[in-house]
Amino acid sequence: MSRCTSRAIRNAAVALATSAVLVVPVGCKAITNGSAAKSPNAGGDLSSILFVNPLPNYSQWKLIGKCMGEEAQKKGVKFSQVGPSGSSVDANYMISRYQQGIANGEGAIATFPLSADQFSPLIEQAKKKGILTATLFGGGSTSDQDVEIGTDYATSATQAVEFISKYAGDAQVKVGLIVGAATPPPKVWSDAFIAAAGETTNVKVVDTGIDNGDPTKDVDLAVNMLTAHPEINMFATNEGAASAGISAAIKQKGLVGKVHFVGNGADESGVKALEDGTAASVLMQDLCGAGEATTDALIGLHKGDTVKPKIDVDIVYATKDNYKKYLDGGQYL
Repeated sequence: MSRCTSRAIRNAAVALATSAVLVVPVGCKAITNGSAAKSPNAGGDLSSILFVNPLPNYSQWKLIGKCMGEEAQKKGVKFSQVGPSGSSVDANYMISRYQQGIANGEGAIATFPLSADQFSPLIEQAKKKGILTATLFGGGSTSDQDVEIGTDYATSATQAVEFISKYAGDAQVKVGLIVGAATPPPKVWSDAFIAAAGETTNVKVVDTGIDNGDPTKDVDLAVNMLTAHPEINMFATNEGAASAGISAAIKQKGLVGKVHFVGNGADESGVKALEDGTAASVLMQDLCGAGEATTDALIGLHKGDTVKPKIDVDIVYATKDNYKKYLDGGQYL
């Protein structure tokens, strides 16, 4: 896969479901590791699966695509993947590649639906052509797909609060949330977090910051939140790309050991934050399993098998003491 961005790929959808900045990275070309099908899927074996990946070079989405493709190869199904090579989600690019997949008559198309307004019409078009549709980590932003694979955002938010409450013990925790948008799917997570915090005696959300899916904003956003609310002693986010910025803000304010955060993903920045003590925990998900489940669900649907419309992904809130055992298996990230 090519790289044309000068900085590491850090933008993701949190809990893999962030609403990212919708820009075309200058000078970047699309990447692909397969070719599109040339005829519609019509009986027999599933002809092909196209994965319109929002961020193929970001570690979490990269693992999903890898495992989706490997499972397809095992099952003898043609697999192709397309996605922007930069560090920002490009909605126009994703839409055009989805449309191309429909025109090429792919057997099935899987993607991360950025919003219902953008992707529901595409899913409907695909289904009218007899193309199977899957969404990953959509968080309920669309409802027309044949199958949705991903983390239940309300569950992950509730578990984050449970971890923080237990971690704090008798201490009071004042939380600053950082999310990608004030709309689903991020809002599903933040609403559930706030509701769960309200059920505890020691966790309270005092501010919510929105970065519009742009990780370059997270340092200043977190610093500003700490300045406006010096009582904040914990951050929480569902955005994998936010870890580096939140960690940097804590260090910039000289609050290492006093302020921590609960993040998403044990990528390079997540692991570093666990090791340097800025992160108390990071959400780790069976992302390889998500990719495999997507392929298997689409193959099963084509065969006429009964497939659950919503397939949950296993999650765990890992700490410095146990994250390595999940990483070593190659399934969780």
